[in-house]
Amino acid sequence: MQGKFMETALIDQMADIIQAQTAETIMSSAIRTGNQIGVDIDPNQIAERIRDRDTAFVREEAQRMEQRIKDRVSEGWREGHSIEEITSNLEEVADISNSYAETVARSELATSAEEGRLETGRYVNEVLDEEYVKVWSSSGDHRERESHGRLDGKWAHMNEQFPVVDEGGNQHLAKHPADRTLPPHLGIQCRCTLVFKPIDEVDDNDYVGVTS
Repeated sequence: MQGKFMETALIDQMADIIQAQTAETIMSSAIRTGNQIGVDIDPNQIAERIRDRDTAFVREEAQRMEQRIKDRVSEGWREGHSIEEITSNLEEVADISNSYAETVARSELATSAEEGRLETGRYVNEVLDEEYVKVWSSSGDHRERESHGRLDGKWAHMNEQFPVVDEGGNQHLAKHPADRTLPPHLGIQCRCTLVFKPIDEVDDNDYVGVTS
């Protein structure tokens, strides 16, 4: 019961933070992207286009945290710890859970912003005669992940994906920075962003688009 309660509390906490700010984040990013390209954007229309957002990863993180709690209890009993000691260990996990919930929530807002930008770019291509492409832009402060720094300035067509190669040489595909399909070590707290350029202004040598 303790694990199930912790799981529910963690999910509720992350969902409350995410839902309170997601729509506003998407609409703000849509407006900024429209301004960058020079096109009037209805932010409500962009938010409507991506309103059915998948937050399954939040539940998965909560389930992983629930398992950590169960493991702590089982370990405590096996090692003969008292109830007070086990309780103390659980409180330690709860503190970590709350901190992690905030981290995931902040990352989810970054994901929402990038989804808003990407959907705005797709919309622009529907209403303009010229094609715009998406360009990966890293934070540029030498603190970004090495895999993200390698993508700085690389471009792809709107419906293609970027190849994100981790330190082990494994390739992961992402529609945009902070894509929630990336493993946590490549996606959470990502500070990169998308920018958009007309296709005749990008270098063919910087093309990295992957069709999934």
